[in-house]
Amino acid sequence: MSSGSTSGHAFPGAAPAGTPSGTPAGVMTSETMAGNAASITPSTSASANQSDRSNDQTPPSGPATVGQRTRLTPEQRKDNHVASEQKRRMAIRQSFERICELVPGMAGQARSEGPVLEATVMHVKRLLLERREMIRALEANGVPVEDKLKAPLEALPEGCLDNLENEDPNPEN
Repeated sequence: MSSGSTSGHAFPGAAPAGTPSGTPAGVMTSETMAGNAASITPSTSASANQSDRSNDQTPPSGPATVGQRTRLTPEQRKDNHVASEQKRRMAIRQSFERICELVPGMAGQARSEGPVLEATVMHVKRLLLERREMIRALEANGVPVEDKLKAPLEALPEGCLDNLENEDPNPEN
């Protein structure tokens, strides 16, 4: 009997021992045999293939057939869901902390979602307004401005930045 390899060729359907599917290395079912026959290189002899297949094959009714999975208990599913939700919340919390570091006036502030998002939107709008003014100044002085620098402004809805022009650009001062 072979030790889990088939004349140096790995079959894509055979999972190594200890994998989640639980299928030992080299164990093949009749279904995966047919699909893997095409992946064998032409230099491998047909008689070697026949010999290896018969040595490594277990009956499809055996306990280690490809495709079987151990089902999780309801408690395990609940624990996985809770862990995933905690991971998602931690990622959101870390992202809000990074935003607070980047947006002027937000460092050391309360991390409530509403005010953080509102301050972020205002900051981005101020940056876009500043860009628009710089482009206008360059063009007024005859300096050509590449279209790729204008594109973010042209993609904005009409009047998006108009309400900011009369506001104090540095409200934290």
